[in-house]
Amino acid sequence: MTMKRSMMTVLSVAAVVLVFGLAAQAATTITIEATPSQVPDENLPAINYGDAPVGFGPDSWQNTQTGGKVNWHARYAQDGDYLSALFPTQAATLTVNDIASISYWTKRPDGTAASEDWAAFIYTRPVEGGDSGWYGYRFVNDYGTHTETDMWNQYSTDSGMEFRKNSGTTTGYMSLADVKTTYGDELVEMISIQTMSNYESFNGYMDGLSITLTDGSVGNVNFVVPEPSTLVLLALGGLTALGAAWFRRRRAGR
Repeated sequence: MTMKRSMMTVLSVAAVVLVFGLAAQAATTITIEATPSQVPDENLPAINYGDAPVGFGPDSWQNTQTGGKVNWHARYAQDGDYLSALFPTQAATLTVNDIASISYWTKRPDGTAASEDWAAFIYTRPVEGGDSGWYGYRFVNDYGTHTETDMWNQYSTDSGMEFRKNSGTTTGYMSLADVKTTYGDELVEMISIQTMSNYESFNGYMDGLSITLTDGSVGNVNFVVPEPSTLVLLALGGLTALGAAWFRRRRAGR
């Protein structure tokens, strides 16, 4: 009897160790770099060279200064599928309930108009009765409450960042926990950082998107620009393509 109890204890301990080991194995931290070429639509960002929040250097993105908006999507299976790049094993079945926190950094220059800043969005996948044909529900954070200027500030659901259901309303802000109460089982289409199309002169900066899941996995996005050497290669590649096209036209004309 004593030996049987000892064996059961050993097996129980082994099972606990296995479970915790699998959980630890599932939790990962992945950091990807987002370059302007990854903007799926809208305008390309301007670049804030040599200025970034701690841990996300050396550069950051700046809103286009020609009017219009800039966006970047960590979207599932589209626009580069960066949601899967951040969370390879979770993206396909990721729900709002699986999000533990979202944070990002912005820097609003002195003189920035009130209620203008980069915004964080959560989109869910299309469902019957949803708000749009290409997504189910969309939530935008309380970017209009940002008042700090001339310094990097991190905004996080861990420190009061809230969301409203973005279907033509401007009220009804909810914590992430409140969003989960009603929409927690919805699959995540994408988490996006954007500026607004009605900004005419906003030139604020953004960097350092961080998404943490309830399993402990962390996905970080560092908004950068290609290294100068990469830009040179891209330029040379463009010139080579132009030269090849010119040569083909010359041969065809003979």
